Amino acid sequence: MKQRNRKYTNEELRNIRRKVMTLATYFIKSSKYNRSKAVKVAWRMIKQVFYTKVTGVSFGKRQTALNHLQNYDPRRINITLQHEPTNPYDQNAIAVIVTVIGKGSYQIGYIKKDFAEVYALLLKKNLHIQATFEGITGGKQGTHYGLNIGYVIDYAASRPVTVFPHTKRVSLGHEAHSSLSV
Repeated sequence: MKQRNRKYTNEELRNIRRKVMTLATYFIKSSKYNRSKAVKVAWRMIKQVFYTKVTGVSFGKRQTALNHLQNYDPRRINITLQHEPTNPYDQNAIAVIVTVIGKGSYQIGYIKKDFAEVYALLLKKNLHIQATFEGITGGKQGTHYGLNIGYVIDYAASRPVTVFPHTKRVSLGHEAHSSLSV
């Protein structure tokens, strides 16, 4: 993940502040917080790395895909988060796409609904999120597999981040994805 303890240019600092205020304004308009609390929460979100379980991994062939995914070196696995505004169940849905470098991609599930609303707003404002593969859980003695990911708001990015195979970093974007054979 991005190093947080570094010096920033004035331009980068303006960009960070702008993104914090975008989040704070959302919180104020949604009546979640007063202005003071909204700014504090937004600053915390900008600085924090989030870890979560992917939801919806037990539907379709996703369990088979997770089983196959265990066979790959984690350095070859990239995670992309993709907003699905036309999702029939949730217009703020954020799909989790797993890509094995050189093999293909597969939609493995979704970000939890509680977080998706905020991150959908970030996408609409052209802010970026970097996600990482953190590991596969379960699968033993008949239990379902799960997928853990980490993600952080890339507050310094003004455009999508380049993906390098050895870093597991990807940007939140609207890239098309192909099928990973399951």
